Amino acid sequence: MKPFKAILVLFLIPILLPAQDELAMPLIPAMRQLHHEYIIGSIQKINQLPAVRDSGYQKTMVWVDETITGIRAQIERNQQLEDNAKYRWLRSVNEVLTGFLQYQQSGQIRLNQLEPLIKAYQQAMKLALADQSIYPVFENNDLVIGNILIDNFCLKTNQGIPAAKDLLVWKYCQIYPDQILNTLSKQPQNIFADTLIVQAAFQDPEKLYNFAAAPNALGRKIQSVNHVLVKIIGQLSLTKTGRMYFPFLDQLYHGKFSMEDITPMLVDDSASRYYKLLVDTRIEYAGRMQKGDTPLLEKVLTAKLRSKAVELYINEINALHELKDLKIRFKVLDKLTAAELYYLAVMGESELYTSSFVSGVYP
Repeated sequence: MKPFKAILVLFLIPILLPAQDELAMPLIPAMRQLHHEYIIGSIQKINQLPAVRDSGYQKTMVWVDETITGIRAQIERNQQLEDNAKYRWLRSVNEVLTGFLQYQQSGQIRLNQLEPLIKAYQQAMKLALADQSIYPVFENNDLVIGNILIDNFCLKTNQGIPAAKDLLVWKYCQIYPDQILNTLSKQPQNIFADTLIVQAAFQDPEKLYNFAAAPNALGRKIQSVNHVLVKIIGQLSLTKTGRMYFPFLDQLYHGKFSMEDITPMLVDDSASRYYKLLVDTRIEYAGRMQKGDTPLLEKVLTAKLRSKAVELYINEINALHELKDLKIRFKVLDKLTAAELYYLAVMGESELYTSSFVSGVYP
């Protein structure tokens, strides 16, 4: 058995040696020596970062140095790459390292993301050299890694970059959802625009209302989204009284009201009916919230209920506070139910004169 093992080893050596030899750095032509020095210099700068010196990342940096050296060697040994292509790829490698330095110094990337960044670059490089889309690299990595790679010198013309840019916008918006509409205003044709607009509709309907009314690309995009809530908000944004419907947006969305049900209550002589609808809706919302269900724009409803209580009733009562005839002074309250009086008192507490409260609202 021993002679057989020896023969087997002899046969394996020629197979293994080339694989080991591929990692060795060949003689670097003088015309590309400077590009290699740039890369080495960038690694040295990373090694000098306080986070590296103070956090025991020396082992990681050994891996980084060995891996980057291997990439440099692969570029030099690749016989399918012309000299100009080798220049470009060496520049590309250095851009990854300088990009990491910039993002790390600005606090946007952590030191423990350096290894995933280099692995992501290796995958992207392999796909790009095979003339394949590098989109999967952006799918499988964090936003900050994608941001470093997206404009990389040798990757930015890859067929997968346009879709990857859209994906990075989506990832950014998941981290900063309050920036969805501001971001889409610059990129309304993003392939994730419809999904993001629906997300914005639930998160901040009032903000979507403002953007939907704008006569620009994003406004038109919002109006075209085929989603019930977005369509309602888009329709309201095109009317002069759109915000008057907002306290009932949840009811409109769930089909309990239609705009036609509310519209007649918006005229001056039906203002009391509008207040009554606010109270009825607030009572229903209170019941739902007790069960853990928070209606859309519940706070908007509460604010509108308060403003209407003051506008329609409390201002008039306060204006007549010197009038001794209480029937005349509080006549405006005659048609209100106990629940409506309760919300008037609660919502208008800070505006209602004490004498009005004890004499007429809750005598």
